[in-house]
Amino acid sequence: MEAPERNADVASGPPAQQDADQKRSNRLHAMAGGDGQYSYDQNSTYQRQLFETARPLLTAALSRYQIPDQSMLHVADLGCSTGKNSVYQTGVLLSCLKAAGKLSPDTEIMVSFSDLPDNDFNLLLKRASEARQSDQAPTFLAAAVPGSFYEALFPKNWLHMVTCNTSLHWMSRVPLESERPRWNPGTIWYSRSQHQHVKDAYQKQGLKDLSDFLHYRGRELVPGGFLWMYIPGPGSRKELPQAGYEGNTWIDIIDDAWRDLVCEGVLDPESLDTFNMPVYYPSVKEIAALVESAGCYTIDTLQYVESELSPDLRATTEQEREKAGVKQADLVWAVVKSLVTGALGSEKAERLFERMQRNAVPNLESYLTPKMYTCVALIRK
Repeated sequence: MEAPERNADVASGPPAQQDADQKRSNRLHAMAGGDGQYSYDQNSTYQRQLFETARPLLTAALSRYQIPDQSMLHVADLGCSTGKNSVYQTGVLLSCLKAAGKLSPDTEIMVSFSDLPDNDFNLLLKRASEARQSDQAPTFLAAAVPGSFYEALFPKNWLHMVTCNTSLHWMSRVPLESERPRWNPGTIWYSRSQHQHVKDAYQKQGLKDLSDFLHYRGRELVPGGFLWMYIPGPGSRKELPQAGYEGNTWIDIIDDAWRDLVCEGVLDPESLDTFNMPVYYPSVKEIAALVESAGCYTIDTLQYVESELSPDLRATTEQEREKAGVKQADLVWAVVKSLVTGALGSEKAERLFERMQRNAVPNLESYLTPKMYTCVALIRK
């Protein structure tokens, strides 16, 4: 399916507003808050490692970038969650700019951290405050901006730099067609679906969302502004020619556990048939087509990198396998807990999580197959 068409002047008018159902669904997608055992704060080492994998490409892109105005730098990190990774990644970005001589001693830096309204912004701002007091990166002012990055978040021509790391695979909503009875029976996502219409609908919604993201950032960035995106790609290296995601994935951990509990009578089959994970993984070809359609960007970087496991997911002994399997389930649960609990209720959701932990150890290799991610650096025309 080709990318949806968009007028070349992306800043000339917003796309249709999201409907009320979509906005309600957004509130379910925030990562697990706090800093407890099952929080995203304590279970996001994999995402940190993904950033380190892409860091050389980001550094190279920043070395080529010329800041439009050295008196003021307004940066936005979108999809910041509780900030442990976001604040660190922002520090890396600012340190790279400083090391390259792109910041003057008098440059005032403002960083806006944005995520959905239910995000734990208290912990985020605590992390940002701690970073401001350290000497590991240039000092910056911090602000929290609640909202969906598929909508307008800032005034026109306001931002100099935007980053969005491992967040753009989350869709604004599941496809509208999913409200039909038995639309995608027996699975919670499109990779295992037996129906082409399911994959087509996911692709249509996923590409519309990414198109909207590019549109609004095109309005908010100043001419010469920098946009960095790090997006999960289509499966493993051998699957790159395909659109969408066809390989093993973290969603399989949830899907397998859900199927088990349905077979055991713990969960109703209808719960499996009606729940759909709002995630789409675009290919490089699809991303390139959307950037071209937006008409307001120049491509600096557009390429795949292969993921590497964080140290807590690497295992050679049985004891390490046990720990890595449980940790993998914990990482996934920190991402989907609110979404799954909203569908099943707390008690049944906990049963699902327990089964995820049990299944993760014997299936560790298949669940942790290295995946491809897309690094994108764009300059606003």
